[in-house]
Amino acid sequence: MTPGQPELQTLGKWDNNQTMFYHRVAASMAVLFVFAGPARAQQDECRQRIVPIHVSTRDGALPVKLTPAHFEATYANKPVRVTAVSGEQKPQRLIVLLDASGSVRGGTTAGWEATIEVAAQLLAAMPPLEIGLALFSEEVEPVVRPTSMRERVIEEIERLRGGPREPQGGRRQRTALWDSLLDSARMFGPLRPGDVLYVITDGVDNFSESRPAAVTQALLSEGIRLFAFAIANQGFAYGSGELERMVEDTGGVVAAGSATDWRAFRAARASSPIGAALYAQHRQILGFHRLEMELAETVVRPQPWRLALTGLDENEMKSVVLNYPARLFPCN
Repeated sequence: MTPGQPELQTLGKWDNNQTMFYHRVAASMAVLFVFAGPARAQQDECRQRIVPIHVSTRDGALPVKLTPAHFEATYANKPVRVTAVSGEQKPQRLIVLLDASGSVRGGTTAGWEATIEVAAQLLAAMPPLEIGLALFSEEVEPVVRPTSMRERVIEEIERLRGGPREPQGGRRQRTALWDSLLDSARMFGPLRPGDVLYVITDGVDNFSESRPAAVTQALLSEGIRLFAFAIANQGFAYGSGELERMVEDTGGVVAAGSATDWRAFRAARASSPIGAALYAQHRQILGFHRLEMELAETVVRPQPWRLALTGLDENEMKSVVLNYPARLFPCN
């Protein structure tokens, strides 16, 4: 990725980019009108929320069946009423996005080797579900449409170990990370609540038209969870922090590591620190609960909230892992 002005494009390419731009604008505008209706009804609806949460123990199954009484929540220093909690659910679709931009692939080969190894470890950990695969730099390039044939996706990952196709003219590709997240959710849809976008990237964006807050709100409106592996490569330390905030706001988890350590990326509980982090991340991808709640007031801007488990003894609490979206967003 190098800064600079976009190159001159052919009319056909310009038309394609214009079409993609209008799709993004439409997707962002759709979020603004999801809760259309009278003001009073809109406020009531916005106070009723459904969020994905992950609850597990380090040893396996939970000691009790979760009920609303097991949760205490607050927002803006006011109690939040938890009205329902589902049993554990599984995602139906997983979309894997590989950053093929210049900052990941340039210089040494470690950045791309790390990207492929993280993807291979992810696929090896997944049970049967629909998986899609895409590359992205300045735009999204679908590789495998969502399929339940995991072997097909694994074959493509192995084929990509040698590197993706070089861009025309050998130009160093910039990164449209935020646009690619928004575009892939549309390209590989329909995605259901709890489904996952998993992006492997250095977290840098220097080419998007979309803004992180708009992308976050678009994902939240569909109940899509974002997970990421952030690669430190060639001096880039996981981007600006926007990616981590976006992941946390959708109920996902970020794992991170240096590209030069890619040979240690083996997802296992008792392996290296990065391997243990990948193992824990994969568990959170595969299990979530839908928590229904009612706020005392509407959300006017993105704000942190607090969720805690209650009703478990001290030993049980020590082994519990609870993950939930870090902030609540307005409905519009």
